[in-house]
Amino acid sequence: MRLSKLKIAFLAGVMRLGSPMVAAPGSQLSPQRLNQVRRAMVTTTESGTNITQAYNACEQWDEIMVDADNLPENIRGICYALQASTRARLGQDALAVDSYRSCLKLKSQLSEDTIYDATMGKAFALQRLMKYNEASLTFLECDTERACIGAVTCLLRLDDVHRAEKVLCNFKRTHQDSIETEALLGILLLMRSRTNDDKIEAARFLSRSCDKSPLYRFAYAVATKTDSLASTSSQKSFGSLDLASVNRSPFDDPMLIHLDDKIYLHKMLTNSTQSPTFWPKGFVLLNDVQELKIYLTDDESNDSTQIMWILKQRAGYGSHGNTLVSKKELMEWCKRDDNDSEGILCQKLVAPPLLLNGHKFSIRVYVVYFPGMSEQTPEVHLSDMGLVKLASLPFEHNAVNDDRIHMTNSGREAEMSQCDLNVLKSKFDDAGWSYSKVWTSIRDSVLQVMQVYLRFAKEQQTHQIQSVGKLGIPKILGFDYIVDANRRPFLLEVNRFPGLEPRDANDTVVKRAVVLSAWALAYNRLGLDAQESHRSVDEDVERCSFERLIPLT
Repeated sequence: MRLSKLKIAFLAGVMRLGSPMVAAPGSQLSPQRLNQVRRAMVTTTESGTNITQAYNACEQWDEIMVDADNLPENIRGICYALQASTRARLGQDALAVDSYRSCLKLKSQLSEDTIYDATMGKAFALQRLMKYNEASLTFLECDTERACIGAVTCLLRLDDVHRAEKVLCNFKRTHQDSIETEALLGILLLMRSRTNDDKIEAARFLSRSCDKSPLYRFAYAVATKTDSLASTSSQKSFGSLDLASVNRSPFDDPMLIHLDDKIYLHKMLTNSTQSPTFWPKGFVLLNDVQELKIYLTDDESNDSTQIMWILKQRAGYGSHGNTLVSKKELMEWCKRDDNDSEGILCQKLVAPPLLLNGHKFSIRVYVVYFPGMSEQTPEVHLSDMGLVKLASLPFEHNAVNDDRIHMTNSGREAEMSQCDLNVLKSKFDDAGWSYSKVWTSIRDSVLQVMQVYLRFAKEQQTHQIQSVGKLGIPKILGFDYIVDANRRPFLLEVNRFPGLEPRDANDTVVKRAVVLSAWALAYNRLGLDAQESHRSVDEDVERCSFERLIPLT
């Protein structure tokens, strides 16, 4: 949401009332109530770069909207929109969708800009929830290029190439100056190309867009089999952030939802012939609730109030959507009859954890995946550079029920710190432990996960995987691990869209190196000169090394 526009709309609404104290005919908006809203607005504007303020703003809006009916309708709609934006900032996308819906019920009282912002906010929240069909329909309520691209992205996530192409053609018909729409049509043509004439036509669609995005520039290079900079008049330079943005493009393997969705991942791993020892004990709720009850009954742990379990929403990200519970709380949860079926993955916490400087930590490793095509095997590469993410509070057994000692994602708390893998290796060396043994276990688990996934994807016989494989776009995945006190790594989740934008100086070097090295690998796979192909990006950045896991070297 564009908060500055909402603030302007709010002030305009107050002015239209004639007096800031008037709430509705026959009622009054008290100065205290008005100040409460103003304070929440100020906190909201500060929440963009301050996660603590985001939590504060969310609490303020929740308190205000309990009594929403006493707000003037035009002000109420904007307040719902601001509440939704803070909920989305905290990863509470399901609640954000509810707030956006409440906002849009008051369309007649809102400006066009506010309606557009709320509709797009709702669509993006649905997209993050992996409700791609509903998200695509919501995007299509807006007649802008950004909305069109959003709808196409969701449709391609559903492997619905036909509908995606139809949306693009319809938009192009009424917006003939839309260069990006033309470029996306060019990529779809390239994906299904069979002859050189098809590739020439795709290159024609892409030729005007090489300065818009490195995605279009790379697709043009694929179509022409030449360095895109040398073969067009393109002059714009792209940096690592531009390349990182391509990781969220519509053109990745649609089956990757089975890695990204925590329940799909759990089922895929636990149903595989080789039982994964690196995957924590888990149950899908409500499907496995009876098995969970039996397990809890047989569990002989002494303290039923100690946090030992985690409930994960299937589409949660950045530790948002995760709830830590004790055995006692979990048994009460199992008795409820208002839980969503198959909406929660319940897993036992890995305990006791290995600590770094007294803190619980997780390890993020980066994997680059190239989908295969008819004449080419899929490729999986493991980066030697990664991140160590520490919880914000030290791990103290007498405070074990505090979320801040468990959650380690750098986007969740402002106080969290992170470092590169070299710091962890040094700690292992100082303690006389074998870091290479831990790394080998991580490597082997990445290989097993991707082997299971590729077998599963092959069984689905989806055509788009091979079509996406023609593009050769690098897909960067984030595998997150926790290490127990016996120095055994356990997989926590796989991120289809890991945050590749640097948060601080500690992760800037790692993320830029991974992104640029992944793209150098992509250009090299095309047989293009790496130096010539990358003259548009940061030349002074350290690069990482990759170990190719699939196919085996």
